[in-house]
Amino acid sequence: ALSRHVHRRLGRVRAACLVVHSADDDIASLANVELIRRGVAAPVETVLLDDSYHMVVIDRQRDVLIDRSVRFFHALAEAGDTGAVQAVRPASDARAPNELHLMP
Repeated sequence: ALSRHVHRRLGRVRAACLVVHSADDDIASLANVELIRRGVAAPVETVLLDDSYHMVVIDRQRDVLIDRSVRFFHALAEAGDTGAVQAVRPASDARAPNELHLMP
């Protein structure tokens, strides 16, 4: 019920999004990441953690989550708008803004 409600309204999201998900999540499907990436009407920064499970905020890679969150929000604040998600990527990272990738 709640997931259907949210799914139908994803197109209303206009703010840049940071989606952090475990590649080995045993509860939430990676398909949800793709639904968000395709459904929102804004840039989406996606980080897949390769050594975490469902509770990414307390799991093994929580430091990666914190670091990526800080960089994401700093980039938005520096740019002054919600379209600055591309600035979050390190200069050495040539991937497209919406590309899924694993974090070490």
